[in-house]
Amino acid sequence: MRTASILARLEWKEATRESCSSEELEEQDLQDVLADCSAMIAELDATDVIGKLKSTLKHRSELSRKAHTLLEVVSIWKACWSRNASNTHHEEACNPVDSEESPQITSIFRFQTASVARMLMLYNTALLHVLEVLARLEFERTKPSAASTSQTDIQADGSSHDHITAMLLAALDISRCMTDYFDHKQAKLDPQFASPAVRYAMMAAWRTLGGTMSRRKMGYGFTAEDRLPSYGRD
Repeated sequence: MRTASILARLEWKEATRESCSSEELEEQDLQDVLADCSAMIAELDATDVIGKLKSTLKHRSELSRKAHTLLEVVSIWKACWSRNASNTHHEEACNPVDSEESPQITSIFRFQTASVARMLMLYNTALLHVLEVLARLEFERTKPSAASTSQTDIQADGSSHDHITAMLLAALDISRCMTDYFDHKQAKLDPQFASPAVRYAMMAAWRTLGGTMSRRKMGYGFTAEDRLPSYGRD
C-alpha cells in the first residue's frame, strides 16, 4: 500500500517554491501534481485494503473532481511549455529489438538538451499518475462487484480502458525520451548520474508497461540495468 508524499501538504509546497527560478517553478508545478496524486492514490489503496472503496458517491465525486482538475493543470502546463522553442523535439527512427514481450518502439525523441528531455519525462509521469487515479475511480464506479478486480475486468469498461490506454502511451513517451537523455549525459562525460525525476519516470514507465522492462530489452535495445545509473542532479 502506497503512502502520501509529505510534499502534498500546503506548507511543504510553499517551502519548496521559495527562492525558485522561473524554470524551477515550472518543474515544481509538475512535482505538486505528483504529490497530490500520491495523496489520492494512497487514499484509494487504503480504502481498497479495508474494503471501503465502495464509499459514498460524494466521496468518489470529490476525488474525481480533484483528478480532473489536475488533468487540466498538466494539459495547460504542456501547452505553455511547448510554446517555448527551446523545448521542441523531433522523432528519429530506430530499429526495434525482436521481442514479443517488449514494446515495439519504432522511433525515439531527440532534444536540444538533457533538461528538456527530463522535463518531458516528468510531464508524462505526472500525466500517468493522474490517469491512474481516473482509471481506478471509473472502474470502481462501474464494476459489478468488489470481487471483479482483474486487469481484464478493468479493461472491459470503456472509460477505464481509455484511461489505461492513455497511461500506456505516456509510459511509451517516457521510454522514447531515455536514449537522448543519456546520450546528452554521455556527451558531457556524465553518464553515471541521472536526476531523481528521471529515475522515477523510468520506474513508473516500466511498472505501467507490465514490469517487463527491468528484465527484457526495450524496443530500442537497453535494459533497466543498462540505463539506471546512480542518483545525481540533472
